[in-house]
Amino acid sequence: MLRIANGRTSRAETSNGQTPIDIGIPLHSTGPVWRPASRGPEATHTLDDAIGQSIIDRVSVLPRTRRVRLMFYLPADELLETRDAPSAIRSAICADFGRRRETAEHELARTRRSGWVSLFVAILVLLTLMSMVEAIHGFAPPGRLPTLLEEGFTIVAWVALWRPAELLLYDQWPIRSDIALLRRIESAEVHVAAIKPIEARGPR
Repeated sequence: MLRIANGRTSRAETSNGQTPIDIGIPLHSTGPVWRPASRGPEATHTLDDAIGQSIIDRVSVLPRTRRVRLMFYLPADELLETRDAPSAIRSAICADFGRRRETAEHELARTRRSGWVSLFVAILVLLTLMSMVEAIHGFAPPGRLPTLLEEGFTIVAWVALWRPAELLLYDQWPIRSDIALLRRIESAEVHVAAIKPIEARGPR
């Protein structure tokens, strides 16, 4: 079972005067943090989903203009036993959030594509129905049925534009926001430090 101690958020001054926001992530062990995604000299690691979502939740509520630094705290004995922990965690953070960002970018591209295709279809529907309305108005005798057809075709023609407008004007912004958030985490500094055993024990 994944065991994460209570995280802490703090600020630390850097040499250039900027103040990154530290996201403290105390861990009880390195075992659940990542899992190998490939083997060999260029092996990569995949971040545990629960830890990845925890980082997203915490960074998403921070000011967007501030840089973020991820601080992983491990028990000193565990850090000594797992000497590749710092590089593995950095690799997992970069690879995992890079994949999430690429997935979001593909979703944004699909949304745009669907929006333009839907707009093309909606324009064809609009032109066809409005032509029918003009034909009914010009050739049909006055009466309730022609009036109902004119009003119905007009309503359907304009409603057909709603979905393209939704895709092109509204649905993109949450995805763009997710991409910016994931890129921010992907480029964040990652530090790994040891904590005393009593700090890693956590509440019973």
